[in-house]
Amino acid sequence: MENARLNKGFTLIEVMISMVILSFVLLGLLAGIVAEKRNVLKTALRDEAVLISRKTLNFYRSQRFASLTSVCSGGCNPESTDATCIVRRRVRNNIVKFGKSIAISQGPNPDIRLISVTICWKLNGKTYNYNTTTILRQQ
Repeated sequence: MENARLNKGFTLIEVMISMVILSFVLLGLLAGIVAEKRNVLKTALRDEAVLISRKTLNFYRSQRFASLTSVCSGGCNPESTDATCIVRRRVRNNIVKFGKSIAISQGPNPDIRLISVTICWKLNGKTYNYNTTTILRQQ
């Protein structure tokens, strides 16, 4: 009877092994949460770039056709010192600098212009781009 009472419960080795297994499971969950947070930020930055591009295209659509000129057409650079080529936005409690490049070219007819907008940003040392092109016709 006394021998049966001693075998109830877990030994120290069993508890330690279960703690090691639990720590590996928790580390895996933590890695998954970090990866998901990174993907959410990447998507939020892309969504913001789409909004900046749409706003820029809407601005150019509202301008007189004869006054359309390229801005920051030397290439997109989020580290630029030219204030007209940079857009600062708050994304998930971070101030992010987006670079902007607008190239306007002649279409196949004199009354058509092609407007290409490139928005770029940096995340973890890597540069990302979002490009949009539209056609404007003189009315």
